[in-house]
Amino acid sequence: MNRLRVTLAAVGLWGCFGLSGLACELAESGSLDYALQEDNRCEGIQDRIQVSGSLDLISFTSTNGGSLGTTVRIRVPRRDRNQPFFRMQEPESRWLLERVPFTSQGDFYLYNLSTRILNGSDVDDLDDLRAIAVTGTQRVYLPTLLGSPARGYEFVFYSVDRVKFLKAEVRGTDIAWGPQGARTGEKSFGWSNANQTPAGRYEFYYEAEIEQGNRAPELIRRSIAFWHNPDWLR
Repeated sequence: MNRLRVTLAAVGLWGCFGLSGLACELAESGSLDYALQEDNRCEGIQDRIQVSGSLDLISFTSTNGGSLGTTVRIRVPRRDRNQPFFRMQEPESRWLLERVPFTSQGDFYLYNLSTRILNGSDVDDLDDLRAIAVTGTQRVYLPTLLGSPARGYEFVFYSVDRVKFLKAEVRGTDIAWGPQGARTGEKSFGWSNANQTPAGRYEFYYEAEIEQGNRAPELIRRSIAFWHNPDWLR
Protein backbone atom coordinates (compact mmCIF):
# COMPACT_ATOMS: atom_id res chain seq x y z
CA MET A 1 0.00 0.00 0.00
CA ASN A 2 1.19 3.51 -0.73
CA ARG A 3 -0.55 5.06 2.19
CA LEU A 4 0.78 7.95 4.18
CA ARG A 5 0.94 7.18 7.85
CA VAL A 6 1.27 9.62 10.75
CA THR A 7 0.24 7.82 13.76
CA LEU A 8 -0.32 9.59 17.06
CA ALA A 9 -1.61 7.74 20.07
CA ALA A 10 -3.06 8.98 23.32
CA VAL A 11 -5.25 11.78 24.30
CA GLY A 12 -3.69 11.92 27.68
CA LEU A 13 -0.62 11.44 25.59
CA TRP A 14 2.18 12.27 27.91
CA GLY A 15 0.98 9.81 30.52
CA CYS A 16 0.83 7.09 27.88
CA PHE A 17 4.59 6.61 27.87
CA GLY A 18 4.82 5.57 31.47
CA LEU A 19 1.61 3.61 31.34
CA SER A 20 2.31 0.03 30.46
CA GLY A 21 3.58 -1.23 33.80
CA LEU A 22 4.45 -4.47 32.04
CA ALA A 23 7.35 -6.49 33.34
CA CYS A 24 10.13 -6.33 30.75
CA GLU A 25 12.16 -9.37 31.76
CA LEU A 26 14.13 -11.96 29.82
CA ALA A 27 11.98 -14.55 28.10
CA GLU A 28 12.72 -18.03 26.83
CA SER A 29 14.52 -18.21 23.51
CA GLY A 30 12.09 -17.97 20.58
CA SER A 31 9.22 -16.67 22.71
CA LEU A 32 6.87 -14.05 21.22
CA ASP A 33 5.78 -12.72 24.63
CA TYR A 34 6.52 -9.11 25.59
CA ALA A 35 10.00 -9.30 27.14
CA LEU A 36 13.53 -7.94 27.28
CA GLN A 37 15.30 -8.72 24.00
CA GLU A 38 19.00 -9.20 23.24
CA ASP A 39 19.84 -5.52 22.70
CA ASN A 40 17.81 -4.40 25.76
CA ARG A 41 14.71 -3.30 23.87
CA CYS A 42 11.32 -4.38 25.21
CA GLU A 43 9.25 -6.14 22.54
CA GLY A 44 6.58 -8.77 22.14
CA ILE A 45 2.90 -9.62 22.42
CA GLN A 46 1.03 -8.28 25.46
CA ASP A 47 -1.88 -9.82 27.30
CA ARG A 48 -3.99 -6.73 26.59
CA ILE A 49 -3.83 -3.39 24.75
CA GLN A 50 -2.38 -0.56 26.84
CA VAL A 51 -4.28 2.76 26.61
CA SER A 52 -4.18 5.76 28.92
CA GLY A 53 -7.76 7.00 28.84
CA SER A 54 -10.93 7.45 26.83
CA LEU A 55 -9.15 8.71 23.69
CA ASP A 56 -5.54 8.01 22.74
CA LEU A 57 -3.30 9.34 19.98
CA ILE A 58 -1.47 6.14 19.15
CA SER A 59 0.53 7.14 16.11
CA PHE A 60 2.22 10.02 14.26
CA THR A 61 4.14 8.59 11.30
CA SER A 62 5.08 8.84 7.65
CA THR A 63 5.54 5.80 5.46
CA ASN A 64 4.96 4.60 1.90
CA GLY A 65 4.02 1.23 3.34
CA GLY A 66 5.13 -2.08 1.91
CA SER A 67 6.14 -5.46 3.32
CA LEU A 68 8.29 -5.63 6.44
CA GLY A 69 11.21 -7.63 5.02
CA THR A 70 13.80 -8.87 7.53
CA THR A 71 14.17 -5.49 9.25
CA VAL A 72 12.16 -2.30 9.66
CA ARG A 73 14.09 0.97 9.49
CA ILE A 74 12.80 3.34 12.19
CA ARG A 75 13.90 6.99 12.15
CA VAL A 76 12.97 9.82 14.50
CA PRO A 77 14.30 13.36 13.88
CA ARG A 78 16.75 14.77 16.41
CA ARG A 79 15.66 17.98 18.11
CA ASP A 80 17.91 18.03 21.19
CA ARG A 81 20.52 15.94 22.97
CA ASN A 82 17.99 13.66 24.59
CA GLN A 83 16.58 10.64 22.83
CA PRO A 84 12.78 10.87 22.48
CA PHE A 85 10.31 8.85 24.47
CA PHE A 86 9.17 6.27 21.93
CA ARG A 87 6.55 3.56 21.55
CA MET A 88 5.41 1.47 18.58
CA GLN A 89 2.57 -1.03 18.54
CA GLU A 90 0.09 -2.99 16.44
CA PRO A 91 -3.15 -2.98 18.44
CA GLU A 92 -4.95 -5.89 16.78
CA SER A 93 -2.15 -8.37 17.54
CA ARG A 94 -1.23 -6.60 20.83
CA TRP A 95 2.40 -6.34 19.69
CA LEU A 96 4.41 -3.64 21.50
CA LEU A 97 7.91 -2.16 21.16
CA GLU A 98 9.44 0.11 23.83
CA ARG A 99 12.84 1.17 25.22
CA VAL A 100 14.44 1.19 21.78
CA PRO A 101 18.28 1.51 21.73
CA PHE A 102 18.47 4.20 19.04
CA THR A 103 21.79 5.29 17.55
CA SER A 104 22.50 8.78 16.18
CA GLN A 105 22.87 9.13 12.41
CA GLY A 106 23.03 12.67 11.05
CA ASP A 107 19.80 14.48 11.86
CA PHE A 108 18.00 11.34 13.01
CA TYR A 109 17.83 8.69 15.69
CA LEU A 110 17.95 5.34 13.90
CA TYR A 111 17.07 1.76 14.73
CA ASN A 112 16.79 -1.27 12.45
CA LEU A 113 14.26 -3.60 14.02
CA SER A 114 14.42 -7.33 13.34
CA THR A 115 10.99 -8.55 12.20
CA ARG A 116 11.23 -12.01 13.82
CA ILE A 117 8.63 -11.22 16.49
CA LEU A 118 6.49 -9.09 14.16
CA ASN A 119 6.29 -11.92 11.66
CA GLY A 120 5.26 -14.25 14.44
CA SER A 121 2.54 -11.77 15.36
CA ASP A 122 1.05 -12.01 11.84
CA VAL A 123 1.97 -8.38 11.09
CA ASP A 124 3.20 -8.11 7.48
CA ASP A 125 2.91 -4.47 6.35
CA LEU A 126 4.41 -1.17 7.51
CA ASP A 127 0.95 0.40 7.31
CA ASP A 128 -0.13 -1.79 10.24
CA LEU A 129 2.34 -0.20 12.66
CA ARG A 130 1.45 2.65 15.04
CA ALA A 131 4.26 4.76 16.51
CA ILE A 132 4.71 7.92 18.56
CA ALA A 133 7.77 9.86 19.72
CA VAL A 134 7.95 12.84 22.10
CA THR A 135 10.84 15.13 22.99
CA GLY A 136 11.56 14.87 26.70
CA THR A 137 12.25 18.54 27.41
CA GLN A 138 9.35 20.20 25.58
CA ARG A 139 6.74 17.45 25.27
CA VAL A 140 6.36 18.11 21.56
CA TYR A 141 5.74 15.24 19.15
CA LEU A 142 8.13 14.13 16.44
CA PRO A 143 7.14 12.05 13.41
CA THR A 144 8.30 8.46 13.17
CA LEU A 145 9.52 7.58 9.67
CA LEU A 146 9.00 3.91 8.81
CA GLY A 147 10.93 2.63 5.82
CA SER A 148 10.55 5.14 2.99
CA PRO A 149 8.59 8.24 4.10
CA ALA A 150 5.59 9.55 2.19
CA ARG A 151 4.96 13.22 1.28
CA GLY A 152 3.05 13.82 4.47
CA TYR A 153 1.79 12.36 7.72
CA GLU A 154 -1.08 10.45 9.21
CA PHE A 155 -2.44 10.91 12.74
CA VAL A 156 -4.25 7.94 14.26
CA PHE A 157 -6.38 8.02 17.41
CA TYR A 158 -7.75 5.07 19.34
CA SER A 159 -10.63 4.74 21.79
CA VAL A 160 -12.58 1.87 23.32
CA ASP A 161 -15.55 4.27 23.56
CA ARG A 162 -17.72 5.75 20.83
CA VAL A 163 -16.06 8.92 19.52
CA LYS A 164 -17.34 11.55 17.09
CA PHE A 165 -14.82 14.10 15.84
CA LEU A 166 -16.44 17.48 15.27
CA LYS A 167 -13.35 19.32 14.08
CA ALA A 168 -9.77 18.39 13.21
CA GLU A 169 -7.08 20.59 11.70
CA VAL A 170 -3.39 21.32 11.55
CA ARG A 171 -3.57 25.02 12.28
CA GLY A 172 -2.66 27.12 9.24
CA THR A 173 -2.73 24.16 6.79
CA ASP A 174 -5.11 21.81 4.98
CA ILE A 175 -5.75 18.37 6.45
CA ALA A 176 -7.97 15.61 5.08
CA TRP A 177 -10.30 13.30 6.96
CA GLY A 178 -8.89 9.80 6.90
CA PRO A 179 -10.75 6.47 6.87
CA GLN A 180 -12.93 6.81 9.96
CA GLY A 181 -13.14 3.51 11.76
CA ALA A 182 -11.08 1.70 9.13
CA ARG A 183 -9.91 -0.53 11.98
CA THR A 184 -11.83 -1.15 15.20
CA GLY A 185 -11.51 1.77 17.58
CA GLU A 186 -9.35 3.90 15.27
CA LYS A 187 -9.87 7.33 13.69
CA SER A 188 -7.23 8.69 11.32
CA PHE A 189 -6.38 12.00 9.67
CA GLY A 190 -3.89 12.65 6.87
CA TRP A 191 -1.83 15.76 6.15
CA SER A 192 -0.88 14.82 2.60
CA ASN A 193 1.08 17.85 1.39
CA ALA A 194 3.33 18.43 4.38
CA ASN A 195 6.40 18.24 2.13
CA GLN A 196 5.32 21.60 0.65
CA THR A 197 5.01 23.31 4.05
CA PRO A 198 7.88 25.21 5.73
CA ALA A 199 9.67 23.71 8.72
CA GLY A 200 8.45 24.67 12.16
CA ARG A 201 6.36 23.81 15.18
CA TYR A 202 2.71 23.13 14.37
CA GLU A 203 -0.46 22.21 16.25
CA PHE A 204 -3.03 19.54 15.53
CA TYR A 205 -6.28 20.83 17.03
CA TYR A 206 -9.41 18.75 17.46
CA GLU A 207 -12.83 18.74 19.06
CA ALA A 208 -14.52 15.42 19.77
CA GLU A 209 -17.50 13.98 21.62
CA ILE A 210 -16.96 10.80 23.63
CA GLU A 211 -19.82 8.58 24.74
CA GLN A 212 -19.15 6.44 27.80
CA GLY A 213 -21.95 4.16 28.92
CA ASN A 214 -25.24 5.91 29.60
CA ARG A 215 -23.67 9.26 30.40
CA ALA A 216 -24.15 12.34 28.22
CA PRO A 217 -21.41 12.78 25.59
CA GLU A 218 -18.30 14.55 26.89
CA LEU A 219 -16.87 17.32 24.70
CA ILE A 220 -13.07 17.39 24.43
CA ARG A 221 -11.01 20.20 22.91
CA ARG A 222 -7.26 19.63 22.62
CA SER A 223 -4.16 20.82 20.78
CA ILE A 224 -1.16 18.58 20.13
CA ALA A 225 2.13 20.30 19.33
CA PHE A 226 4.54 18.66 16.89
CA TRP A 227 7.67 19.42 14.88
CA HIS A 228 7.77 19.29 11.08
CA ASN A 229 10.48 19.69 8.47
CA PRO A 230 9.92 18.94 4.76
CA ASP A 231 13.50 17.63 4.55
CA TRP A 232 12.46 14.70 6.75
CA LEU A 233 10.07 13.51 4.05
CA ARG A 234 12.66 13.08 1.30
